[in-house]
Parts: sequence; structure tokens; C-alpha cells
Amino acid sequence: MIPQQSDDGLIYNPATLSIDGKPSRAGNYIFMVHANNNYSDTGVQQLLIKVQIDSRDTPVFRKNPVLSIAMPDKEYQINLFDLIESKPGFMINNNIHFKIDRTHYPAEWAEIDANNPTILHGHISPDNAGKKLPIELIASSNTGGDSSVQSIEIPVAFDPKKRPRVQPIIHFTTENNKKFELNLLDYIQNPNTDKNIIVKIDSASPEFSWMSVCDSDPLLIEGVIPSDATGKLFQIPMHAETPEGGSSDPFIIALQVATDPVMRPSFYQANPQLDLFYSGQSYLYDFVKNKDVYPLYEAAPYIIEFAAGASNPSWLKIVNNQLIAEKVPVLPDSTQSIYVTIRNTPGGLSEVIKLPLTVVNQAK
Repeated sequence: MIPQQSDDGLIYNPATLSIDGKPSRAGNYIFMVHANNNYSDTGVQQLLIKVQIDSRDTPVFRKNPVLSIAMPDKEYQINLFDLIESKPGFMINNNIHFKIDRTHYPAEWAEIDANNPTILHGHISPDNAGKKLPIELIASSNTGGDSSVQSIEIPVAFDPKKRPRVQPIIHFTTENNKKFELNLLDYIQNPNTDKNIIVKIDSASPEFSWMSVCDSDPLLIEGVIPSDATGKLFQIPMHAETPEGGSSDPFIIALQVATDPVMRPSFYQANPQLDLFYSGQSYLYDFVKNKDVYPLYEAAPYIIEFAAGASNPSWLKIVNNQLIAEKVPVLPDSTQSIYVTIRNTPGGLSEVIKLPLTVVNQAK
């Protein structure tokens, strides 16, 4: 079998007498093949393999997407993936990229980023203040092919001097499994007092799928904190904008989900006992395997560390929740102590815990 020069992911494997690989495109794959033995040869034949797209993986643009307002005489950027309808697992096996269809609108100011094929950016001319810039886009996936052409109009602000201003970071604390609401009106300076001011979340990440801007109040973000978010800090990128002043600088909602006191880690026993340490020997004690910690690692993964600022033996270390000594030094029979802390996500950091350490000298 003789493959043509371009196989785009498919290639003949003589060890298995098969065509192997992962096709990188839809279309025709042509191989010139023949078979022979000691008595005859079939002659060269053309083998045609047709690779088709899967229509279920064809990208679909959202209907009437809300676009960020561009600023005249400024660089504009938008993540085009935010304009695509979300499908469960869609990005796991599909690489999405975009291209600009300039058949009807040249859109000479815009281009797709060379390093990130989902980002459209370009410099907005001052002459475009107050206009809407039309552009047509096509989205493609490696298994679903091209979408239909999507026409959008990018609005450009009238007067950048009237753009809203927001403090860079807004700190907020909440609890899990509860609905939270945060009205951003008090955090925004709006020079024009434009009643059409709105806020937007700048990420389509599933991490923030439980959060949204309220339909009836464009300055209110709301959502129900998921149960597995306890103890986590979410950095939520946002911006505010008005039709006249355009977009504010990006700002962040630093949303800290409070820890659960019931899930604060500790040892099951008030005075946990470690295995004996023998002088001159190596040592390993696995806290996870010995199920010493509440909650168990399987329920709430934790990290055990030496307590900061505490005096602990230099010949001991903790790695992956294991207490390890490559070689216990030759010491007389003695009882010492080590000081550790335990941290998990839902319960936070434990208090400093004192553990007894018993050394046995076998040479006596």
C-alpha cells in the first residue's frame, strides 16, 4: 500500500495491514493500494475514504447576542466563543475557530487573533463614534464543519468622556446553598447618569454558569451558590457600560464563599498516636490511608502541613499527606512533638495540632 503525500492524520500501518490515525479534516482521503504474494500482484487500485462532518457538532450562534460597546480610538476585543450556543461537552472534543466573511462588509479594522482563534480584535477609528460596525462571522469546529454566516453589529460609544467608572475589585462574602444578590449601583460612578447603564459578566466559563445579571435589573447580579463552592474564592470579571459613554475598565467581583464550621478538618482522636520512630530506619506514615482525619479525604480532600512558625524536626517532611523520614537520626528513647495544620476547601484551616512523636533507640 502506498499512501499519497498528504494523509492529514491517516496513514498506512504495515505492521497491522490497516489504515490508522485520526482524520484532521472533512473530505476525501485517497490511498493507492495493491496486494501481492509470491505468485501474483493485484495491481494498483485507488482506495477512497470519505470523512464527513457531524452536524451535531456544527457551531450555532446565539440569537440576538448582546455585544460589548466599543470605544472610539481604542482597541476593541471580544471573545467570539461567548456568541456560540453552549452544548454539554461541546468543547471537550471540538476545537472551535472563527473567520471573518468579508463578502458584504470589509470590516478592515477587525481580525482574528493569530494566537487565539476565538478572539476578534481591532482598533476602532474615532470617525466611528456613535455608529454600529457590521461584520459577518463563521464558526468552525474540527468535527462539525462551518456554521452559517452570522451578521452582527458592534456598537461604538458616542462620548468616551462619559464612560462609567468602577473600583477595580469589589469584595463580597456569601454562603453556599443560598441565593445571593449584589446590586452594583453603589459601586459605579456614572458621569452621565445614563439610565441605560448595565453590567456584564466577561466570561462564558461554566464556572460561573450559576450566576447571571438579573433580567429586570441590569445592575443586579444574582445566583444560587453551588454546594461544592464552600470555602472557594471566585474572581468574576465584569464591566459596566452605557450606550453613550461606552464600557468601563474591567473590574472584578471577589466573591468569597464562607467555610462550613461543621466541615472544619480535625483528627478523629483528641490525642492521635503515630507509629513509633526507630533510630537509623526510614519512616512513612500515611494519614489518608490510616483515616485519621475528619472529614475523610474521600469526602473532602485535605492537605496536612507543618504549622507555620512552629519548631519541627529538620529530618522530617510532609509530602502528599504522608509524614516521611528518609532516615531517623540516632536518638535516645524520647518523646517529642510536631505541630501541623489541616486545610480543606469546605471547612478551611484547622487550628494548630500537636502530635506526639516517640523515638525508640534499638541499639541500647
